Amino acid sequence: MIGLRINKELIKGVLQAEISGRWIDYLYQNSEQHIQQILVGSSLNVNINRQLSAYLYYEGTFNDAGNTLNRLNLKVVQRF
Repeated sequence: MIGLRINKELIKGVLQAEISGRWIDYLYQNSEQHIQQILVGSSLNVNINRQLSAYLYYEGTFNDAGNTLNRLNLKVVQRF
């Protein structure tokens, strides 16, 4: 497995962004199955005020069989 992750605070205390990627080579010892996957992800975190923030995350998985899986996640956090 080889991976890379880069994150950057775009606006100090307000906006953070991240991109990531991984190359995974599965080789199972108990079978002949061999799978290669590439995972690509990105996220964005916005602090609206001291008590409210939003987080958006995307991840795509691509394998050597041509299958593509996509995941999108949105989280809103309200602190009291």
